[in-house]
Amino acid sequence: MRLISAILAFLGTASAIMCSTDITTVLVPIDNLRLEPLSGSYRFTGRVQYDLAAADEDSLVVQLSFAPATAGSSAPSIIPESVSGDIGTIAWYSGRRTIYFACTVDRIPSEAYRAQITLTAERSSVEKRIDTLLAKMQQQEKVDQLHGNGGFETIDNTRLSIPGFTMADGPHGVRSGQATLFPTLAAQACSWDTSLSYRIGVALAKEFRAKGKYVALGPMINTVRDPRGGRDFETYSEDPYLMSRMAVADVKGIQSLRVIAVPKHLICNDMENNRMYYDVQVGQRTLREIYAPAFKACAQEAGAWGIMAAYNKANGFFCTENSSLLKDLLKTEWGFRGFVVSDWGATHSTANAANGGLDVEMPGGVYFSTALSAALVQGKVTAATIDDKVRRVLRAKIWAGVLDQPIQQYTADLNSDEHKALSLEAGRASMVLAKNEGAILPLNAQALSSVAVIGPYADAARLGGGGSSA
Repeated sequence: MRLISAILAFLGTASAIMCSTDITTVLVPIDNLRLEPLSGSYRFTGRVQYDLAAADEDSLVVQLSFAPATAGSSAPSIIPESVSGDIGTIAWYSGRRTIYFACTVDRIPSEAYRAQITLTAERSSVEKRIDTLLAKMQQQEKVDQLHGNGGFETIDNTRLSIPGFTMADGPHGVRSGQATLFPTLAAQACSWDTSLSYRIGVALAKEFRAKGKYVALGPMINTVRDPRGGRDFETYSEDPYLMSRMAVADVKGIQSLRVIAVPKHLICNDMENNRMYYDVQVGQRTLREIYAPAFKACAQEAGAWGIMAAYNKANGFFCTENSSLLKDLLKTEWGFRGFVVSDWGATHSTANAANGGLDVEMPGGVYFSTALSAALVQGKVTAATIDDKVRRVLRAKIWAGVLDQPIQQYTADLNSDEHKALSLEAGRASMVLAKNEGAILPLNAQALSSVAVIGPYADAARLGGGGSSA
């Protein structure tokens, strides 16, 4: 058990969080601490923040008591006759967890006492299970969790019954073989319908499961900054808010059936020309207000278990080894507890990528297989760094349920009539008419003998390449 105690003055503005010896004691601000007289009782409300080091809990228990205000006083602590506690919302803020609490008491002691809020957190069963698996794993088995096995899979650990990742594109339908084709994300955004986005996410999850895949490489949430961008059709919008709302709904839909969603590509990946190497120079305000909101929303609000790092550089560093993005922003500030996977072939180093925050190299193990083992022996990468990556991978796999049961199949839903109808509904909802000159729409079927669809992909069922290929 971890014990975190916050001693709160009735009208105080700061408090000490006193932890067990394995956690450093820190001072944190207490915001909006209030004592409100009610009918026959009193209500305390406030906010407490604590470090991520204590964040791996199944549950939190809040208890209110009163301690002497004077240090060294012999007066006993007092537990009120009646206490009810409500932890309320738990949120992330600047690398810490935030607890909004409310407690009601029948009476309060004299001013010689101060209110004491005690938070008790227990390490979760998932983290305990990961501890056990890590203790059993040989070093090479750990490294094998962190790279691809060619194509869209990672290595199975048959000795410990840990399946590898089975991944597939894409944002508009499961890649490779027959599947339902949904309208492009650019079209879906035109509907402004988050409930529709959620339903499409659920349908995608069923079809991923039907193909034995439990990692969905999408949605794509790169911001449209140049209309010439080769993959603009594959992402939602140039508007950060609209992108965030649609993406959150899609991720929640995909993950409703325990299929891991992997929003992509972090970050500033908005052009195809020299896309493997170009360097985007971006200021913090532009980064946070334009490029980052959808990724933040997917990580925090939607709870995405994966994030894909982009091909390009941002401010001089490849995104797959950019510690300011992957470690400082994503993992520390936003509290992301899942894994970061590279875009296919986007990894350029071993130590820099490992220490910079990349967790899984795809599609192979050029840098994160024998080279990563060698970097560990040479002291360029620590065992703790590797363990953290493996922990993130195992955490996602346990959440997906693949360590406990086979992947649930939805074969009857693959390209089903229901999903085709949903795709048609989405297509209709996504249509935008700028100007109906001459009242040409709706088309008069009786007056038409033929309709021409013109363009290089007029006969293609799926538009574009890469993650949106058939």
